[in-house]
Amino acid sequence: MREVTLNAPEKATLVTGVAGPAVPAVIHRLRERDAAKLALVVCRKSGDAEGWAEVTGFLDESFGGGRSRCVVLPALDAEADADEIRSFDIACDRLDTLTRMASLTDAGERLVVFTTPAGLFSPVEPVDALRRDELLVRRGSHVSFKTLVEALGGRLGYDHESVCDTPGQFSVRGGLVDVYPYNGDAPLRIDFFGDEVESIRRYDPATQRSIDAVESATIAPLSNSSSKSSSSPLNILGYLGSRVDWFFEEPDSLAQSAPDLFNTFERGQGAKPCFEDVFKARQDGEDRWYGIAALGLSDELFGCPASRLELRAEATLDHVPATAEGALGIDRVNAEQRARAALMEEVSGWIRDGWRVVFVSGSEGEDSRIRAFVDTLPDWKGLKVAYLVGPLRHGFRIGGEGFGGDGDSKGVAF
Repeated sequence: MREVTLNAPEKATLVTGVAGPAVPAVIHRLRERDAAKLALVVCRKSGDAEGWAEVTGFLDESFGGGRSRCVVLPALDAEADADEIRSFDIACDRLDTLTRMASLTDAGERLVVFTTPAGLFSPVEPVDALRRDELLVRRGSHVSFKTLVEALGGRLGYDHESVCDTPGQFSVRGGLVDVYPYNGDAPLRIDFFGDEVESIRRYDPATQRSIDAVESATIAPLSNSSSKSSSSPLNILGYLGSRVDWFFEEPDSLAQSAPDLFNTFERGQGAKPCFEDVFKARQDGEDRWYGIAALGLSDELFGCPASRLELRAEATLDHVPATAEGALGIDRVNAEQRARAALMEEVSGWIRDGWRVVFVSGSEGEDSRIRAFVDTLPDWKGLKVAYLVGPLRHGFRIGGEGFGGDGDSKGVAF
């Protein structure tokens, strides 16, 4: 047994000095220029994949013009098979992501896929089989109303219901077809004029009100990829396109968390797929490979000599003064107020020192309270700050340009 080895020294970069909360910001920054249509972020834990996808999407929407969609490719979970709801949700999420990956060559959308080693190596159907079975509906196209309804209830395996509010259902009312694709994040209302698709709108299943209009929609059947004879972990290679930007969270720890996928035995017939297969299939092409680490104790990425990019990306939690353990009642309140005042004093110092500061709140109400609090601070008068509402759970600051700055700031703190 030996460790898998990447052989792409001119395209491998080790990014160091990155605290966990800042990983989404680093990925966003590295993809600001010359980004591939598809990026794959391999995380140690599924919770990191889900959280970082949400935050990276928020950063792209706020500072990148919403050019990229961030999604998760979860792992097929044997334990989830006993839980029908959980197993169904995982299957739908995987189908949504795989469908988007398969259609990237047809659209201008950029996609960032967050996954784990197990998620990347869960069995999938060949991409040709997925695309053959799906149904594409475009606004203005001529599609037989009857043919669509028969396809939904037939080969696509959707249930005909009076109200469509769950993935895998469809309903018919006059010239309208409501369908909730297994691979969709919201149901669709397809309005026909004769046999012409007049409009396609996403709607809220709870209120039945429209969310927005879309030009096209892909409706895919749900299949059990793990049980099909044509399914294989290495079929994922068919979904990748000509170039991929790869990001590996803490490469050394990642390899230790999935030793069966980052080590290889003598390769023979029936050998279990691992990253050796992925590296060999992709390393001679245009792919770029990034390892993101807090320390980065070596200059190699999976045994491959890598250029080194050192960043200053730390968690702002490290700057929050500790309160006295065991403090209760008014003593605890006073301690928390002193800690808050000390933190705000330090943050105001960052601004005066050339850093941009962005307060991110979880709700409009919280945003209003933070604005009101900052307005009460005499030392903050005249200081320039920004406010956003988003899913950021842990603050960070990162040195350098970007995130809507004017190029003169030392960095940005969230």
